[in-house]
Amino acid sequence: MCGVVLAGGCSSRMGRDKALALLHGKPLIEHVVSAVSAVVSDVYIGANTPEDYAFLGLPVITDRIRNIGPLGGIHAALAECDSDYVLIVACDLPFLSKDLLKLVCCEIGQDDIVAFESPTGIEPLCAVYSGNCLPAINASIAAKQYAVIDLYRKVKTRTISYHDFDLPPAAFLNINTPQDLIDAESAPDA
Repeated sequence: MCGVVLAGGCSSRMGRDKALALLHGKPLIEHVVSAVSAVVSDVYIGANTPEDYAFLGLPVITDRIRNIGPLGGIHAALAECDSDYVLIVACDLPFLSKDLLKLVCCEIGQDDIVAFESPTGIEPLCAVYSGNCLPAINASIAAKQYAVIDLYRKVKTRTISYHDFDLPPAAFLNINTPQDLIDAESAPDA
């Protein structure tokens, strides 16, 4: 299994590249890369601007099909990674812990996707995807259905309830706006 931290996107609500926004003195993406690196040995960055992430010293996977949102990043990750399974994590979840990521990685079994269901819903960008998802993703792209969550009805999917584990409240705190970043500075560490 390899891990891909998705750092693409417009960051329109943040007003700048949120992956590079500082939280506790380091970019959001570094927090996520640290957690992912503690779980899998091969870590990649999913981004269409490799030069912006050169400081991480990690290989960058660019979208094969651009401007279709996170589905494009998942598609590229599954197509490029030489692994049966890929842990996909968004760059804006800085409080993810290695223990939480180990949980989702260990639950894959015979499923094509395993994802957490947090209090706000399914977390498609904190999930493990099988390479078996590629045909369904290709079909979604051909049909111009780019919502990642739509893929979950097309393949064998299992969700893990947030409530079944003793997870910190900030575990899935998503940073999208400058106010989110300010709030995260005072959030309890996950």
